Amino acid sequence: INSVKSIGTRTNMLTQQISSLDSRYPNGKNHMNLAAVYVQHIHKFTNAKWVLNEGLRFQYSNLFSSIADNSFFQLPVTRVVQNNSSITGNIGLVYNIENNTRIRFGYANGFRVPNIDDLSKVFESSTSARQVVVPNPNLKPEYTHNIDAGINKQVGKFLSLELTAFHTLFNQAIIKAPFQLNGKDSISYYNVNAQVLANQNINRAKLFGGSIELKGKWGKFWKALANFNGVRGYFLTDQSKLTTIYKKQTDGSYKLVQEKVRTKPLDHIPPFFGKISLIYDDSKWLAEAFVIYNGWKRLEDYNPDGEDNAQYATTQGSPAWQTLNIRCSYTWNTHWQVQLAVENIMDLNYRYFASGFSAAGRNISLSLRGRF
Repeated sequence: INSVKSIGTRTNMLTQQISSLDSRYPNGKNHMNLAAVYVQHIHKFTNAKWVLNEGLRFQYSNLFSSIADNSFFQLPVTRVVQNNSSITGNIGLVYNIENNTRIRFGYANGFRVPNIDDLSKVFESSTSARQVVVPNPNLKPEYTHNIDAGINKQVGKFLSLELTAFHTLFNQAIIKAPFQLNGKDSISYYNVNAQVLANQNINRAKLFGGSIELKGKWGKFWKALANFNGVRGYFLTDQSKLTTIYKKQTDGSYKLVQEKVRTKPLDHIPPFFGKISLIYDDSKWLAEAFVIYNGWKRLEDYNPDGEDNAQYATTQGSPAWQTLNIRCSYTWNTHWQVQLAVENIMDLNYRYFASGFSAAGRNISLSLRGRF
């Protein structure tokens, strides 16, 4: 059971007078109830090389959301009730070629119902982009079909390799896109003409990617880890309509244009990222030196209608960065442990993709843990 109450107020800092303000979520009653039943079966074949697993899940959700004060936006619908249910399943197959090699395949379908944030969010304005998000009471659940495959390989005694790839197809994908409120595609929001957006069900979307992980070990106490991850995503557009995208110009800059395009980037898709670690671990000391890496996120891969926050990026997008970090701990006994960490040792000025704030500079933390 989930519930949320949202109230918006504004205070005049000179007179301390408090007045009403539109709230992020509907200012009436809001609750969402979820229930599910899940069953899983695993079968190991007689030769022990093949393992099959299957599962089924039944889920039900109920959502109620209401607007008590409709004076701010004059929304045409002030009460939303949704009841949704679905049966989803998965099937997977693992093949153990040898004691040190394993291949796996899997398929699963999914079902996600709109929550209060998806369906009833009253606004999330961006003053620089001049956009306002409004509720869409007609929002429906989205469905996914996912295929994944992977291989685990032990190379000698000291090195292991894992490769994974996946592809997900969305039907009725929930995407933030231009919308109309009371027949208008823009409204006056605090004396600014703002484009109206809302979460909507787009026919199809795709998400795909993969990862590589290496693990090495030598001696009694030393090991190394490295992993790299990449994800891409886009949704299919209506090619009979103009779509707003970021397009690279001849001078290398990017510009918002309207074109009839086949695909448009999904938002919330991170750039290529990874981590490399060197670890020392004995019964008393645990120490790790590691590098965290993020690749470029170019503006052409941003979704201008979503929450990628291009206004916080450079004119080219979100630059690549890497930080050097160390952390260690010493355990005296079963009760006491001291920990030390130094992060961003090179004091790099960087920012996570879609963030409006620069990440922390060089910082040091020291902690003492006790357990009784």
